[in-house]
Amino acid sequence: MKARLIATAVSATAVAVAVAACSSSGSSNASGGGTSSQGGSLTTVTVGTSGATAAYGPIYVGAMEGIFSKHGINLQIQTLTPNSVTAAVLSGNIDVALDGPNLAAGILTNPSAKIAATAGPTVFYIYAKKGTASIQDLKGKTIAVTTPGGSLDTSVRAAITKAGMTPGVDVKIAYLQTNSAALAAAETGSVQAAGVSPPTSVQASQHGLVQIENITPLCPLGLAAISNHFAANKSVVQQFMDAWKESNALAVANNADSNAALKQYVKITDPAQLNGSWQAYKSVWEAAPYPTDAMQKVLDQLAHSNPPVAKAASADPASLIDNSFISQAS
Repeated sequence: MKARLIATAVSATAVAVAVAACSSSGSSNASGGGTSSQGGSLTTVTVGTSGATAAYGPIYVGAMEGIFSKHGINLQIQTLTPNSVTAAVLSGNIDVALDGPNLAAGILTNPSAKIAATAGPTVFYIYAKKGTASIQDLKGKTIAVTTPGGSLDTSVRAAITKAGMTPGVDVKIAYLQTNSAALAAAETGSVQAAGVSPPTSVQASQHGLVQIENITPLCPLGLAAISNHFAANKSVVQQFMDAWKESNALAVANNADSNAALKQYVKITDPAQLNGSWQAYKSVWEAAPYPTDAMQKVLDQLAHSNPPVAKAASADPASLIDNSFISQAS
């Protein structure tokens, strides 16, 4: 089912790109391909994220602290959905896309972008009501996640399989689109557990739920894809990567700057949730080359989806990746 949804999203590019344009939180001068800003001294680069989440903290820190501007980039951030962010980068409607396995699935179908880096894994936990001790206790029950085929869905399925059960059979999966909806369903008892990431995981603890497993190690590395149109402007891509790497270092090292950025861009206001998000992410945030073996794992996952994603079984993982820019980032 999850692969079918991914394939549908990619084939319906025109619809998803329209969604992307309507969902943009950037200014009207943003354009895919890095056109000059109104002042003429900066180059506009549009980044699409699959939701507003602490996983993208370094990008937010760099924007708030002026690091991208220092490197000559007028950064425009668009908060999109997993389906629309893939379609938008493949069409060139945005320059950079940040998401999970959906990006690789889209590129297999339409090679109009390359995986250019990883932002590290998304931090994920499974929370349930008190009395639930492990994933095994969820047999015959339901766990809520966000969207089919996304990083959370993949991680939860891997955790269920690791526990010796079959996802969707022994443990049912409910797709509720957002972390908040998943948490609310677990609190009301309409599902028995929820897969969540910070700051929702901190909220879960505050609301009396218990963490039964940290599934971050099972999460596919996050993907950063650049459109082929944007990649042709090599000097600007390098400026972006230099700024991103510097932003990542600041986000990891500075709690106050991270908290301020998450407050502004993710709208987190609770101090415990801000600090909890930084504590959870500071050890996994990165702006680094995407490993070929990690891409092979993504392809294997896509090849064994039901139905399998076309070309996933035969694709050379290196053919989807261009690490040259992030490898040269200073």
